[in-house]
Parts: sequence; structure tokens; C-alpha cells
Amino acid sequence: MSLTGWDAFGPIGTYPTVWASQGGGPASTLGVFVRIDATTLKPGTVFSDPTKCQVWSSISSAAFACLKNPVAQGNKYATAGSVRQHDGTQLWPFSIVSLNGASSPLLAPDGNHVTVCCVDVSAGFAYAVLANGSSPVSLAKGFQAEGWLDSGTIVGVTQPSATAQPPYNLSYVALKSPGVAVSIGFKGLFVGTVQS
Repeated sequence: MSLTGWDAFGPIGTYPTVWASQGGGPASTLGVFVRIDATTLKPGTVFSDPTKCQVWSSISSAAFACLKNPVAQGNKYATAGSVRQHDGTQLWPFSIVSLNGASSPLLAPDGNHVTVCCVDVSAGFAYAVLANGSSPVSLAKGFQAEGWLDSGTIVGVTQPSATAQPPYNLSYVALKSPGVAVSIGFKGLFVGTVQS
């Protein structure tokens, strides 16, 4: 078991936990999301059956984003996902069609938007942002989402060119200008926001 955070209902984590995966790193799926009993510290209720909808991220209200297994459509894959409330009830669905299937949905703090990797664009692939009932909107070229600073600002890194090697500069994208990534000017990773 791994403790990964807290939401409105208490501690959350993964059980069983996967300590490494293809690609690795904080943006990969590293186990099955569960509630953790704060008294016994034992894993409890599973957020969602991972064979039906794999949970990738959750927010403080206990809402979460999950993805179903991709379905082949010719030479591309359609991936259905949903934003659900703490008891698993769907709040709103979304879907992405891409070359390799979607991954890494990150739910905005207010639960109204989700970023997803990766939609196909003419120059390769890009992260996209979706809202309830909307089509995917591609984010800036080379931008890789790592989290939400607030409900209108996505934080990540920007790969300046196809040949550039990591680490990349931290950047952000504002929802009002999804095609523009603004470099913060230094290299790093976004871990999360600090709240008082």
C-alpha cells in the first residue's frame, strides 16, 4: 500500500501499489486507487474497478477521473473516460481518439475540466483539455501537463524541440489561451499546490 494524499473523506492511496511501470514517474498509473482507513491504516474501498475504468487522478472533493480500455477504430484508438464523484457515480463523460490511446487524465480542482494525453495533431501529438460536453482542445505544442495550479491554469513542462532532452523548463498554460505555453524559466517538476 502507498499513501498518496487526502480528500474530503480522508486518506487515499494505492493498493496494490505498483512501484515501477513502463515510463515510470509521477504521471504514470501506479496501482489501484483506494480509500485508507485512518484508524487502522488498512486499504478500504476501491474508487473504481480498474478493469472497467482505471483511476488516474482525484481532487480534494473526492471526485476522480478514470479511463476505460481503448477501442480500435481503424489505425487509431478511441478511449472513453469519465469524471465521477466519490461513490463512483458519473458526473460527466469524455472521449479522446488518438494514435496510441489516451492516458494520464488530470482533473482540475473544480472538477470542470480534465487534461488528457494525447490527441493527434499534424506535428505529432499534444495534450488536450476537455470540459463537460466539449470536444478536445489541443494544448500548446510540446507542453506536457503535470497538474493544475488552479481551475484555470495547467502546470507542466515544455519540450522546446523534438531533439531536446529532459529536463525541460517548467511552464504553464492558461485555459483562456490553451495554445500558449509560458516558460517559468527554470527546470523542475510540478508536485502539487500548497494550501493553508
